[in-house]
Amino acid sequence: MACTQTMGTTGAVTGLLRLAALLVGDKEEEGLVARALTQLAVAYPGTTWVLLEQAPGARMRAHVHGRVARSNVESLAAGAGMSGPVDLDTDQEAMFSFGLDPIWSAWPSDSDECRLALAAWTDPGSQEPREAELATAIHLIACALLGARELAELRTQNTLDALTGVLNRRATMDVVARERQRAQRHGHPVSVLFVDVDAFKQINDRFGHATGDRALVVLADTLTRAVRASDAVGRVGGDEFLIVLPHTDLEAAGHLAGRIESMVAATPVTTDSVTLPLRVTIGASSTSELRDADIIDLADRRMLHQKTTPSRSAQVSQPHPGWRRVGT
Repeated sequence: MACTQTMGTTGAVTGLLRLAALLVGDKEEEGLVARALTQLAVAYPGTTWVLLEQAPGARMRAHVHGRVARSNVESLAAGAGMSGPVDLDTDQEAMFSFGLDPIWSAWPSDSDECRLALAAWTDPGSQEPREAELATAIHLIACALLGARELAELRTQNTLDALTGVLNRRATMDVVARERQRAQRHGHPVSVLFVDVDAFKQINDRFGHATGDRALVVLADTLTRAVRASDAVGRVGGDEFLIVLPHTDLEAAGHLAGRIESMVAATPVTTDSVTLPLRVTIGASSTSELRDADIIDLADRRMLHQKTTPSRSAQVSQPHPGWRRVGT
């Protein structure tokens, strides 16, 4: 946007500068529009602000600061070329209806499908924002929203495993470190489960890596369904997963491990060509048994020990008897 646009009074310029400063430092999308509209209301007393937002394929959302009727919001949407039902962030059904049209600006202004529209209704005797000021304000808000969403997407890419959608190794280790600190500070236990897929190499060798990938996705979904919202599931190796269990002692972790084994066994991997029941081996450890232990390493060693016991070694190394190709 050109820097030569004419601004209004000194107060308006100051308000826009404060809005810019607020949005430059605002990295979180949640509440960003509400904070921006509040700043505009301070800069322009006696003015009601509405920001319409419409993402492709989504319902339109109206962010409101002040008192305005739904009919005013819908008229604004029609004038800005935005179609579809409007979701209001507050109950505006009984609010005051303005008889005059607002001044408004859309972003992007050169698009047939504008994504944002900012409007202002000003009380009699109050300073009305100029069109250039609205254009500046909506540009600042749009850039801040885009920046916050790109940052959120980058954070997601940096913390989630691209294949399974659970936490990646680095993010999982961060969760373990954070929960260990909380456990030490507050005196509650934290446990981990180290989960490894039995005979995973045979799945890849016999049915292909696409089927192996599908097996990991199904397993990750099963693990996520098995735990609480306060727990964390991460992929820490090729076919290795770690579950972090705050406020959980070793006995409770062991019970959960048994339930997970049953859930995995009851959730076969199915594709167009194969049906594959899965088995997993799980090792558990907890700060409740040894406060300063490396609980990840201990759980890993216990998982490996289970795989080498006579009762398990044959199952771990051999294909599951229930593996079959569709139609056979």
